[in-house]
Amino acid sequence: MKSNNGTWRFKRSLAALAVSTILGMSGAASAAGSTGTVIGAISGVPANGYTVTIKNPDIGFSREIQVDASGSFRFPQLAIGEYEIVVTKGGTLAGQQKVRVTVGGTANARFDLGAPSGVERIEVTGARVSAVDLTSADSGLTIGEVEFDRLPVGRDITSVALLAPGTIKGES
Repeated sequence: MKSNNGTWRFKRSLAALAVSTILGMSGAASAAGSTGTVIGAISGVPANGYTVTIKNPDIGFSREIQVDASGSFRFPQLAIGEYEIVVTKGGTLAGQQKVRVTVGGTANARFDLGAPSGVERIEVTGARVSAVDLTSADSGLTIGEVEFDRLPVGRDITSVALLAPGTIKGES
């Protein structure tokens, strides 16, 4: 195979470009899949003037937004972990809550700022649970680190894989 020096240089550059493109795309895809969202709302008071701050001291992350006119707020694409949400108005603390953000999950933070102090309110919400999911043919299992710590299973890859639906241990 005879070739001049310029052709070899061109082929190497093209191969390097292809490899870097593939690695860049896979990194972006994995980063997008390892985040979660926090949504929430304040109720019981007019929403104007309230600020919501979300902090994760483990990674040094902090973000602050204003509550919209309906009292809702949203923090998308957060790294997984434990977050503290603080609601303030004019520098005065109005509410505080901790939430856990999981991979691909949505954590809810609700603040009822109009409730009288000393009164506990219990709210129960629910939905009908379908025994069989007819909308998807996929079967899988997503377990977060908190749930995994509570499960009485071995700490090896085989034990974890056997938790997924339809898996069985093969013979050696």
